[in-house]
Amino acid sequence: MKRAAIAAAVLLAGLGGLCTAWYTSSQRALAAELREREHRALRASADRERTIAESLAERLEQLRVAESQRPYFHYQNLYHDPKGISEGLSVVPSPLATGSGNPLITAHFQLDPAGRVTLPTLNEELHELNAPNAAEQVAIRDTLRASANDLRAAAAPLVVALTSDDTLTRETAARIADLEARLAASQAEAARRIVRPAPAPAKVAVKKEEPPPAKAAPVQKVQILQPSEFMQNSRSNAVYRELKQRGVTTPEPQTTSNEPPTPNLQPPTPNPQPPTTNPQSPTTNLQQQSPDPEPQAATPEPPAPVVAQPARRQSRARPVEIRTTDLQWHTIAIAGKPRLVALRGVRTPEGSLVQGVLTPLADGAALEGATVRRAHSGGTSVEGTGWRVQLDPAALLATIRREQIGDAQRFQRTFAGVTALLLFVVAGIVWMVTRAEALALEKSRFAATAAHELRTPLASLRLYSEMIAEERDPERRERYAREISGQTERLGRLVANVLEVTRIERGTFALQPREGAIGPAVQACVEKLRPQMEAAGCPVELRVASDLPAVAFDADALHHIVDNLLDNAEKYSRDVPERNVSVAVAPESGGVTITVSDHGPGVPAEVFRDPRPFRRFTSSMSSATEGLGLGLFLVDRIVRGHGGAIRSTARPGGGASVHVFLPAFYKA
Repeated sequence: MKRAAIAAAVLLAGLGGLCTAWYTSSQRALAAELREREHRALRASADRERTIAESLAERLEQLRVAESQRPYFHYQNLYHDPKGISEGLSVVPSPLATGSGNPLITAHFQLDPAGRVTLPTLNEELHELNAPNAAEQVAIRDTLRASANDLRAAAAPLVVALTSDDTLTRETAARIADLEARLAASQAEAARRIVRPAPAPAKVAVKKEEPPPAKAAPVQKVQILQPSEFMQNSRSNAVYRELKQRGVTTPEPQTTSNEPPTPNLQPPTPNPQPPTTNPQSPTTNLQQQSPDPEPQAATPEPPAPVVAQPARRQSRARPVEIRTTDLQWHTIAIAGKPRLVALRGVRTPEGSLVQGVLTPLADGAALEGATVRRAHSGGTSVEGTGWRVQLDPAALLATIRREQIGDAQRFQRTFAGVTALLLFVVAGIVWMVTRAEALALEKSRFAATAAHELRTPLASLRLYSEMIAEERDPERRERYAREISGQTERLGRLVANVLEVTRIERGTFALQPREGAIGPAVQACVEKLRPQMEAAGCPVELRVASDLPAVAFDADALHHIVDNLLDNAEKYSRDVPERNVSVAVAPESGGVTITVSDHGPGVPAEVFRDPRPFRRFTSSMSSATEGLGLGLFLVDRIVRGHGGAIRSTARPGGGASVHVFLPAFYKA
């Protein structure tokens, strides 16, 4: 034990120093790694914030430029396309009627001179033309309606810039009047030369020569429409109902894309060859001529006389000028939160409009992990909007710290596991040293006990052999011979137990069970040992049931079981007055139970819970300590090899009963 204690002290001291050095160095490395990761995270956060702001600014500028090119009539639910292929009355749903597919656009809206807020996705008069998500669009419209005054006030400078340019308006009107006069003369001259009616004249657009704008003035665009085109756009719902009454199917939009087309924002150069007109058609200004009309087949109608009245009517139908500004970004409080909105002014003959694009960017909105705010400092500025992108590094740092805590916890678990493993190894080494010392002690005791156990039967054999040689009385010679036989049996049992335990320890012990009747086998074992037991003054009573099930057992192993149990019963009941031993073989649920009962002091329960070789027990009621302590260990291993179990119970009135259960044999 001293050697085990010294080994344990040395190993624990070395292990403690090693673990302390490992833990200290690892904690320092983790702290340095945390500082480096936080520094890298701050740099990465700043770079990502700048990237998000630049990307957002670029996308917003592209959106603003593209939407500035969108014709004003796209903001209606229904509109008449001046470039469409349909002639006369025609309206189609706006490309925005089903909403925009751009994630930066929540809604397009328009404020008319009466203060109403309309969306191209909603038709206030024809509800069947509403977008599928009409409820959501109504909520957006109501929200914008609550902020209509703020929207109109923000767009007021744009509207004023459109209405204050009187000089530009007069010059444009003069040029339009001159072009109309020239057009009327050309049409009258062409009407005299034609033989058949010609398609309606092409629409005329007058190029607007804008004076250089004042510094910082909004960029303005001009679109020229024929009066019929403007009328159909301003009265689109009425045109739709009239076409529906006529049974005319409204054509679908010519494009499925929500990207704004490039309208004719500047008047085209007048065609040097004026188009011909049909003087008999008084509705020419409601017709639209295809840019490349197909040649028409000749009709048998006679040439129509030339009259001047249509020309005068055409001259009075002056083109309509629509003036718009480019979209500009504004911050408007909508639903109690600052919201980024693009606004532009539109001037029409019926009054000034405010059109805009509502974005999902509200103060505090999340964008790609960052926060968009209307602030004057902090974060990275989104160029052209007055907004900023803020990427809070605290969340990233918190994530890094959580990961670092996780790394530290993993290290601690690893450290604890390795330390526990090393402690287990140290404990194993100490146990091995202790076990080696215990085995050495057990070997010395075994050698002494074995010498004593062998010397006793050998001395008896020698004594009785000499007595047989000298004795002439036959009865005594017979008794001496039986003693020699008993001692020989005892010596053989001792040697057999040692050999079987050795085979068990080496792992070479194997059973060979065969199906058979276990009752006669137990009876044969008892009858073989009965003379020896009765000679020792220990009569044996055997009871074998007649209805025993078939059991697979090893006959030699069964002999070891019965032999060792009867030997223990005889040995530990020598000091009691009633020494008879009973053996019973009876069926039990699922097998057969062999019970050996005596009137001795009994067997402690721990002997059956943990049977070990060379383990002997003593009792206050018995002084017998003979044997090597191999019997019960060998019985336990044999019973377990058969798939059975062994247990002990106290008998009423004193004594113990050892029960060996062997499972019944089942054929495959």
